[in-house]
Amino acid sequence: MTDQNLPPLSFDQKAFLSNFQGMEDLAEQTICSFLTTLPQLVFAVESAIQNQNPKELELSAHTLKGVLSNFFAEPSRLLAWKLEKMGHDQLIQDASQVLLELSPELTRLFEDLKFFMNGRKLECPKK
Repeated sequence: MTDQNLPPLSFDQKAFLSNFQGMEDLAEQTICSFLTTLPQLVFAVESAIQNQNPKELELSAHTLKGVLSNFFAEPSRLLAWKLEKMGHDQLIQDASQVLLELSPELTRLFEDLKFFMNGRKLECPKK
């Protein structure tokens, strides 16, 4: 499969790297931190939805949206923003559906970032 046949990355690699000009180690740390904390970020959103807590949803989705902004991961970021707005507006009855749309985007981003790290022969520290 050639590069032309590959699906586009779930994040804007050039924009991401431009934020870290000359600080590749910080870019690596940002990715590693995201890969490590993503499950907790998603769990916070899931818990807010399950508990029908709009304020908690607004806060947890806002946090997730901010993290996603680091990667210029627009599809994921827009869905996180949608969840944040639902929490803010206290209209969370459809939040589970939005989370179902967000989950595969986050999985794709997770895999794309791991691929990005592997392509640069970088590894996250083992904990």
